[in-house]
Amino acid sequence: MGSNTETYTKTFSIDLERANYHLKCRKRRKKRIIVIVVIWSLFFAYLFSPLSKINLRVEGNVYYTKEELMTMANLKKNNHWWLVDAKKADKVLESYAFIDSVSITKSILGVKININEIYPIAVKDNKFVMSNKTYIEKEAYELNEKVTTLVSFDGVENSDIDYLINKYRDVSLEVRNHFTRVEVVRYSSDYAYVNLYGYDSNIGYFVIQTDLVFLNTKFNENKYNEIIEEISKNNVKYEEDEPAFIAYNYLDEKEFHLVDSFKEE
Repeated sequence: MGSNTETYTKTFSIDLERANYHLKCRKRRKKRIIVIVVIWSLFFAYLFSPLSKINLRVEGNVYYTKEELMTMANLKKNNHWWLVDAKKADKVLESYAFIDSVSITKSILGVKININEIYPIAVKDNKFVMSNKTYIEKEAYELNEKVTTLVSFDGVENSDIDYLINKYRDVSLEVRNHFTRVEVVRYSSDYAYVNLYGYDSNIGYFVIQTDLVFLNTKFNENKYNEIIEEISKNNVKYEEDEPAFIAYNYLDEKEFHLVDSFKEE
């Protein structure tokens, strides 16, 4: 009798533990399901909420504005980013004559456009010199009214144009707008420097003589402001280890003289 009771008690205890285990498992499954449902509910709520409206970021643009690119690509602010057909928008933008290439990516952060424009960087023989090394009539550029100051390449030999464009087009638009004329001085087939003539309201007329490597890699708006600030302080020149020498006067451009040169003594 005692033996049967003990056996029954053990069996009941095992069954009870098994039942409790399955109950806990069911509760855990329910919790996981609830969590998953909540997460997906929040996700779908986000997808159709104002938070998922197109937040457009643009990189690489020069004259095209974000708003213009949205219109051109048929992107509307009220659209959701996840409904954007990136491939279609790519093709539409690349169909424009002055857009070389486009890459559009989508994420929960919004839509990002990386654009490579074809834009004027200088004037030569009264034509625009474009960033892709072509020449066009000024009227042929559809954003002509946005172009303010362009440097003149009239004094640059044709053989140096391509070389200069490769370097000069990477200088920011804000800095390029300060220059009115460029001269290329070539010492050999693989070494040259440029004289950049311009005007700044703080110091008057100036000329920057710089190595093309420096121009291509370090000459940004911050560097330009640093140079102008130093010139206004010491009233003579700005100089650093890498070749960048500046001279200026307040009279007129014809009276420029360089305070230093690149020629080795």
